[in-house]
Amino acid sequence: MTNAIQGIHFMMPTPFTKESNIDFESIDRLVELSIENGCHGIVIMGVMGEAHRLTEDERNAVINHVSKKVNNRIPITVGVSGESIKIVSKRIKESKTFGANYLLCSPPKMLKTNEKVLLKFFKEISKDNNLPIVLQDLPQETGVNLTPEFINKITIEVPQIKFIKLEDPPTPKKISEILSKTSDQIGIFGGLGGVFLIEELTRGAIGTMTGFAFPEILVKTYEEFKNNNIKNAKSLFFEWLPLIRYENQQGISLSIRKHILFRRGIINTPDTRLPTPSIDKKTEEELESLLKEYQFKN
Repeated sequence: MTNAIQGIHFMMPTPFTKESNIDFESIDRLVELSIENGCHGIVIMGVMGEAHRLTEDERNAVINHVSKKVNNRIPITVGVSGESIKIVSKRIKESKTFGANYLLCSPPKMLKTNEKVLLKFFKEISKDNNLPIVLQDLPQETGVNLTPEFINKITIEVPQIKFIKLEDPPTPKKISEILSKTSDQIGIFGGLGGVFLIEELTRGAIGTMTGFAFPEILVKTYEEFKNNNIKNAKSLFFEWLPLIRYENQQGISLSIRKHILFRRGIINTPDTRLPTPSIDKKTEEELESLLKEYQFKN
């Protein structure tokens, strides 16, 4: 298949003021960070965007603001995940109204995977929707196990699903399994902080959707890889892997990411919105020590 999007798509965190309001000034700088450093797209309202901590009015205000700031310079993918057909359908409609180009949607949470219900869910939310959908495979959040066979089935029966954001480790192995099962190759993006970007690209991924606080490094890695400069791609990526790994700590990865972006002068505060956890003082000190290793590079 011909994929309309590929490459590095920056998963934008939602910046907050000290009063826990949306910080639109910082959003503007995050957008410019993405565009100026060559990102191939921007993703908003994802898990790392604290979408589940925002009101519907706040969601729409951010989507509208980002769309106007981007001004058609790069594609915008908007997360619309929710726990019912009614909620997701409403979010799809609003996202289209405010300028989304693509939609990111995970399955609703389930105690036990029910493929019949999932198929009905995605068919219903796709009615009257002509925007391509990125299906987010994130079992640690949803409890849903998407097998390669079911992914093939759902992409055939719900043609709006054009891409997978694969976050079911081990991701390299599952990429190979999905591509071997899908009758019409689906575009697979990696995620999970970008830790396995090289391996995912080697297995056939078309890029990654992640929010590493130095997106320019992932862009350069991807470009070297696509230009068949594999040695250069690996050298650059592995040089930055200690920071990528440190940022990707489960539970506090968003707070670490925001602290790096704050230190870079991109966002005004590193604050998350409670109850999203923040890092402790010792972690801040460890991060500061690690960042000093990269000072000459930024």
